[in-house]
Amino acid sequence: MNWSNPRVSAILETAASCFSKGGFTATTLADIGRELGLRKSIVHYYFASKAALVHEVQSFAYGRYLDALRQGLSSGGDGLNGLWKNLKQGEALRNLNIELWSEGRRDPELLARQNVLQDEARRLLADYYQSEQKRSAAEADSLATLTLSVLDGLTVLADRDGMAERADRAFESFLALVAKR
Repeated sequence: MNWSNPRVSAILETAASCFSKGGFTATTLADIGRELGLRKSIVHYYFASKAALVHEVQSFAYGRYLDALRQGLSSGGDGLNGLWKNLKQGEALRNLNIELWSEGRRDPELLARQNVLQDEARRLLADYYQSEQKRSAAEADSLATLTLSVLDGLTVLADRDGMAERADRAFESFLALVAKR
């Protein structure tokens, strides 16, 4: 799929937004088209089915997630603090990821693709722990897995009313624990 095509990109953005608000089951291609001011047939022209659109939205969203990881962990990205800031800002992306995780329980292809994302995200974090914090490969891999789990949980917590500050404090505690050898 050509994500640089403005129409494709607009459909993916709008579909991601619609799916994150209403879920996959309740959202139709007509809803997405209506949001864009297009007929359902135009959406269908680019995506053969709703399932095909869901899979493409997943790839699109995961590309953004990995970009946030890379940016946060880059030398100018402030390491894990930068990563936390990037992930907290993407509320719609988090809601979409929750939908994707849920749908992955029913769709083996989505689940397989999620596993690829998790492996890539874990590898990026393990590389960070090895290069920036001089950890062994085994320790870096374990910390990467732990970090992803903590960040997933804390970003969900941060979305709840009145819990953002608590999530920030928990993240600071996590950083202090990770810093200890």
